[in-house]
Amino acid sequence: CRESLGLRGKYCPSLTRPEIIEEASSWRHCYVSWERLRVGLGLDVPDFDIPMYLRVASVWVALKQWLGDHCPDVLASLAPGARARDFLSAEQALGTRLPPVVRMVYGVHNGQVLELDERVEQHLSLEPVLHQFYFGLFGCISFYTFYYSTRMFPLRSAVTRTLLALPRTGQGKLIFAGSLLTNSRTFTVDLRTGSVLLGSQECSPPSAVGRRDGLLRWMEEYVRRLQAGIYTSTKVDFEGLPMEFPRINLFPDAGPEVSVVVTRGIEARASAMFVTESPQVMFTYSIRLRVVDPDALGCGSAQLSTRHWRITDGLGNTEEVHGNGVIGKYPVLFPGGFQDVDEDSEPSATQLRHEGFFCYQSCTGRMTGIPPGQGTFQGHLRFIPGTLHTPLEMPPFDVVVGPFPLKIPEYMY
Repeated sequence: CRESLGLRGKYCPSLTRPEIIEEASSWRHCYVSWERLRVGLGLDVPDFDIPMYLRVASVWVALKQWLGDHCPDVLASLAPGARARDFLSAEQALGTRLPPVVRMVYGVHNGQVLELDERVEQHLSLEPVLHQFYFGLFGCISFYTFYYSTRMFPLRSAVTRTLLALPRTGQGKLIFAGSLLTNSRTFTVDLRTGSVLLGSQECSPPSAVGRRDGLLRWMEEYVRRLQAGIYTSTKVDFEGLPMEFPRINLFPDAGPEVSVVVTRGIEARASAMFVTESPQVMFTYSIRLRVVDPDALGCGSAQLSTRHWRITDGLGNTEEVHGNGVIGKYPVLFPGGFQDVDEDSEPSATQLRHEGFFCYQSCTGRMTGIPPGQGTFQGHLRFIPGTLHTPLEMPPFDVVVGPFPLKIPEYMY
């Protein structure tokens, strides 16, 4: 067993949960368990890389643990693993072999299954289950009229989508993830090189020669970001309003890609993402505002009035942007939450008050100076103590939005 499988101890995959690696009762039990897994994945002996499978198992365990703590509805959507007949059917349709790592990833969980899928296929009303749109395993983003929730497709659905999008038997690729209600944001694994692509843009570093493990490294980095708090769960929908079910937010919330500045008791947390799927947009950015120090604020509330942005590309070219409000909104911030109002409305005691931070997303146009360098986005938001219609006898003040990077990242989600 040690010689044929290269094991250093009597550990093997669980019969019912293949991502769980447990101690075997004997070397015979150990050997039989690994052989059962190999056959179930439809892998030949030379292609059965146990160290790689241990990495696959580890990433699934860590991902499921995080989902259980933060997004249990996403965890519940994971389907049981695919088996040898599923992989054979996929390979026959695509006309090429699936890399071992793709079989291993899908062998633990065969994508996500949601009632929303069935209703889309049967042309039924989506209203009862529309909240499931937010259950993307690989996170959600929105800006303007773009709404993305990236889910992992079951293997059969992945093959179907691949053949529809890439005629001639998929051209050696597999569309394994994407947003359910739009085809403009899809993730593909190149079955020849193992690289992961978002559209035509590579979104993970190249695999080592002969490894073809790009999908696994892409998932490992994603889980690292979840565990580090770079990506977080939120109960705020794409309009910035509270919702019942948590979703995964892909705008970075921690780390070097985020700026956090507190001015006059108001925290401005900001970050950006590179966008590949729109010819007009290069980056989408998110600004999150909340009162963190009521004493420093010095008044019961303050309303956003104007914005001033300074956008610099990698060559040092700078664009200044001035305007009223943000995307047509003029939020009133107060300790503990905000009211979402427009310029012509006066907040009232009966108007809905939201807890937490005010959040909005917008985007930049195409920038010629990125690459080769890294650009930055920064500026300030002017606030009026009180409200625009009923200001207090206090001067306006500017809340600083610190510089955050605009760059093409090594990994994209």
